[in-house]
Amino acid sequence: LLIGEENTIDPAMLRLYHLKPDEFLQKHWQKKPLFIKAGFTPDALGQIEAADLCELVEDPALYSRLVTHDRSLKSYKVALGPFTKRRLKSAAKGKWTLLLNGLDRIEPVFQEFFRPFGFLPHWRKDDIMVSLSSDGAGVGPHFDEYDVFLLQLAGKKRWGLSAAPLENPKLVDGVDLRLLAGFKPETEHVAEPGDILYVPPKFAHHGVASGESITLSVGFRAPQWKGLLTSWVDAVTGKLDDKRFYTDPQLTPTAHPGRIDKDAINLIKQTLLSSLNELDFDDWFVRMLSEPVDEVQAVTGKKTMSESKLQQFLEAGGELVKAPNCRMYYREDAPHLAYINAQVMNLESEETAVFVRLCDSWRIGASDLAQNSKQLLQVKFLAKLLKAGFIEPAED
Repeated sequence: LLIGEENTIDPAMLRLYHLKPDEFLQKHWQKKPLFIKAGFTPDALGQIEAADLCELVEDPALYSRLVTHDRSLKSYKVALGPFTKRRLKSAAKGKWTLLLNGLDRIEPVFQEFFRPFGFLPHWRKDDIMVSLSSDGAGVGPHFDEYDVFLLQLAGKKRWGLSAAPLENPKLVDGVDLRLLAGFKPETEHVAEPGDILYVPPKFAHHGVASGESITLSVGFRAPQWKGLLTSWVDAVTGKLDDKRFYTDPQLTPTAHPGRIDKDAINLIKQTLLSSLNELDFDDWFVRMLSEPVDEVQAVTGKKTMSESKLQQFLEAGGELVKAPNCRMYYREDAPHLAYINAQVMNLESEETAVFVRLCDSWRIGASDLAQNSKQLLQVKFLAKLLKAGFIEPAED
């Protein structure tokens, strides 16, 4: 869609500079923001033009929004995509920002932006978003419930941040954005191409473009406790026998019919709590994490190869990468169980080695396979994943 042969990501250029994983996790991760000057090579993605981004807004697989506001930065409006070119041109008046979420889910090349953050678990990774802003535009002062790395690709953006996480934020009414009322930045940074700003959850931040600006966001999801509990209970109740009812065959006469006995309460409580163990939590949790994003449909057999053709492809230096619309994980205590898009496969030892490598790096080549007779079994397994649309040939 966006990246042509002459405009490709070079993974070697996507190194993070001035960021040591151990130090970052100890001092900044979910604790305080970090501004990294010249944190990456800005031309690692070639040249992304505004026109290229505007071409993508018609794709229904992308969650696109157009945020507009007046010069005072007080009156904001949000229009939801997909957009036709005519509608986008008509709506993008005054100060505007175009937001494109989920680029990594339709373009494998954008998955490469997660690679420098390989010291963080894949299951915490959410999506890649790109924002295109006109001069003086932004999406307003706000906060997120997740961690985000903001990579400045083109132009400049002035960021204002709070010095501490918000406890009781006051929001602006009547806007389909979580805008903060009366926000006053306590620290400021001007991001230029190659700069990175890390913002932890609940820290207020407000970015305003200086000239036309393109910012790429690497977001990390954080499951909501309430949502997790609701999903877990729903999964448990879905497995329970609806013919099971409360029984009390040992009931004895009572002199206080209006009283609820402690024994009855304890019996019900213990029965309900024990029913939660009727479903394997570990299996449910990883399966739930591997569920694909609703708006992105899996494409089965997008690029298939016979086992012999795949063998030749790999021997010639070709590599396979995780498909953009695929989520795959394995468990520490059961690496032979492959969780892919809410499906579970029980793997043989040769297949397990390949799957673990694929989950950890999202990429696999001939050098990652066994150098003996087991390689044929591994190629057969990869051909199966390829046919299912879970992996695809790398284009770089």
